[in-house]
Amino acid sequence: MRNHPARQNPHPLPTSVQPESSPPGTPRQLASPKCLDPLIDEAQETPVVITRQNKPVAVLLSVQEYEHLQRLDDAYWTARAEANLARNNRIGVEESEKFLQEMLNASD
Repeated sequence: MRNHPARQNPHPLPTSVQPESSPPGTPRQLASPKCLDPLIDEAQETPVVITRQNKPVAVLLSVQEYEHLQRLDDAYWTARAEANLARNNRIGVEESEKFLQEMLNASD
């Protein structure tokens, strides 16, 4: 992974093509400004770490890598749920909702 300092861009990024009311955790889709083309090309091969004031703040990934990570996350949570079912270690609706809310808050 290569680090790239954030660059000042005199041209603001285009607005999202998704509605502002997208569900939490849904990635925003933006039209790519030409100035990002070299980073996007690099991200097709390896994740690109974006820094601000020498601190990592974001990672640019290829869509394939992002989808791969999503599949891994889904598989992990599916395996945990199946393991709990196999042990009859079930939780109720309230506890499930509390757990999911905690997970959503943890990603903030």
